Amino acid sequence: MRGEVADYVARCDTCQRSKPVHQKPAGLLEPLETPLQPWERVALDFVTDLPSSRGKTAVLVVVDLFTKMAHFIPCAKVATAEQTAKLFIDHVFRVHGLPRSILSDRGRQFVSSFWQKLLGILHVKINLSSARHPQTNGQAERVNAIMQQYLRCYANQRPAAWVDYLPMAEFAYNNTKHASTGVTPFFANNGRHPRTFPGFVTTGEGAPQGADHFAAELQEVHEELRRHLELAKQAYKVQADKHRRAGEDIQVGDWVWLAAQAVPAKSLAKKKLGHRQLGPYQVEARINPVAFRLALPEGSRMHPVFHRSVLTPYKAPHRFQESGTAPEPRRESPKRGRSPRAEPLNEVTEILDSRWGEEGVEYFLAREGTPASANSWVPDYALDEPLLKDEFHALFPHRPMPAEYFDDWLFTPTLSASTF
Repeated sequence: MRGEVADYVARCDTCQRSKPVHQKPAGLLEPLETPLQPWERVALDFVTDLPSSRGKTAVLVVVDLFTKMAHFIPCAKVATAEQTAKLFIDHVFRVHGLPRSILSDRGRQFVSSFWQKLLGILHVKINLSSARHPQTNGQAERVNAIMQQYLRCYANQRPAAWVDYLPMAEFAYNNTKHASTGVTPFFANNGRHPRTFPGFVTTGEGAPQGADHFAAELQEVHEELRRHLELAKQAYKVQADKHRRAGEDIQVGDWVWLAAQAVPAKSLAKKKLGHRQLGPYQVEARINPVAFRLALPEGSRMHPVFHRSVLTPYKAPHRFQESGTAPEPRRESPKRGRSPRAEPLNEVTEILDSRWGEEGVEYFLAREGTPASANSWVPDYALDEPLLKDEFHALFPHRPMPAEYFDDWLFTPTLSASTF
């Protein structure tokens, strides 16, 4: 009897939607494939919202996944796909050539048609992180944190001059031994240690060597790097999996809940009082052991691939089991033998304009999966998209804005494409 009651409660539609999950995130760590040579696979990410310095408020971080070498490239906050491509060519391609693949998050620069077509022409594979799962690009995220730590040390007295200290931060990172490889990124990439300023602590500088000996030693370094990377991945997986669980097996055709945290809420009320789980949605494909593509509602253009940690297997109420009817996304009542309503996932993609309304500033919004005729005005308090607001007011500082932006408008230089 106890088991039957527990099973009945577990299948309660309202409970599945609204109750929090107190278990470890599902989905064990899936390490990325180990590259075979330097600059074969790279990761890109942006660090934004830095103090304005020489017209720059962001840094494009590029990390080689083999040697762990990184380049820190200052730029304006609102970087388009074209500008990102130019930064990559000017600072990375000219030194290391083209990679075979690029790993990044789903920023608008990296999912744009220009970026996709350009890398397709260059035969560079695009690897994008799962929706709302930045851990996929974890190496770039960790380098971001290290870079910001260096900048705090160098520029804490003059934060507006961080651009001047960025080259020193890059050198310091690349000349520090990496835990995964056992050597510095500089040595892993060049086969030698750099000469530093007098008085600096160096990692040692070898005597001049013949070309054959140098080439053989560099090859040996790369082979040793691969061994270190494999060992480091295994150790990291063991440590990471202590805070994860395998979770119930999910197969193609299964129905799952999607955690509401994986979809940006449109208002504070929805964040606080909305359902914790959305859906259910059917699994269309299994991309890898921890990534799944869902059949989202028609008209939704949100990326349909999600990490296992934000998916929960759907348990059909007993009335479905007794009738033998499989749950399907519905627009009708659950009493008709179908699954609960699948909520639409139409994200705000862009702020097109702002104006003064009866309740203060209003924004004119474009949403994914909707025609231009469906664009609408929304009051500031109902739009929980701070990054989109920041970008809009940086590009259009003379349009109506909320009071909290006035200080930035008065004391921060206007950003434009000419700042690149």
